[in-house]
Amino acid sequence: MKEKLIKNTAWNSLGVMTYFACQWLITVIVVWLYDDYTNAGYLALAMTITNFFTMIAIYNVRVYQVSDIKEEFNDSEYVAARILTCVASILFCAAFIFITDFTAMQRIIIICYMVFRANEAFIDVLHGIDQKNWRMDHVGVSSIARGFAMLSAFALLGWLFGLLSAIIGMAVITILIGLIYDLPKTKKLARFSTYQGKQVLSLLKRCFPLFPLLFIFQFSKFRASYSTHKPQ
Repeated sequence: MKEKLIKNTAWNSLGVMTYFACQWLITVIVVWLYDDYTNAGYLALAMTITNFFTMIAIYNVRVYQVSDIKEEFNDSEYVAARILTCVASILFCAAFIFITDFTAMQRIIIICYMVFRANEAFIDVLHGIDQKNWRMDHVGVSSIARGFAMLSAFALLGWLFGLLSAIIGMAVITILIGLIYDLPKTKKLARFSTYQGKQVLSLLKRCFPLFPLLFIFQFSKFRASYSTHKPQ
């Protein structure tokens, strides 16, 4: 058990550090790729807006999921709940940017980046299943693969075609890794069965008490950051 714990911790740590390092490098590359700071500003704006709406996609379900040792909710219900919150996050984000004074290009970039973030949130619920089954090596491999893939796609497509293509490519490649690697690996571990709509709603209600705290924390960060990057 101790050896398994060490192995899981090592894989998770390596994956997380690699993934976030690649995300940081993207903010460096966008400045290096283009002569002016317009595209860097667009990327910063997309990150600022989507950080807030990603909170809706995550909805703190992972915390409840990994602590549900009595399996009150099955894996299908956790996945279904996450699909609902991911769709909601994209819809709320779209509504916000279309009632705000953004340019057409800014809106397209933000919504494409939101799709990328929603995919992150969906893969997160699959990783919750991996975590409960002591297979954090799956999480580590996925994080490393997605990190290098999104960095490579962003750099190559950004150089060839521009920022929008870079973000679309980054979203597509990470979605493909989720479909090709994460989903098949998780299916071998998950106890998928028919989910009940009432159970999914019950799960969302259970997770709601933690949501306002996350909302307040993220909203304060959102206001501070948005005031800096808001459209002129």
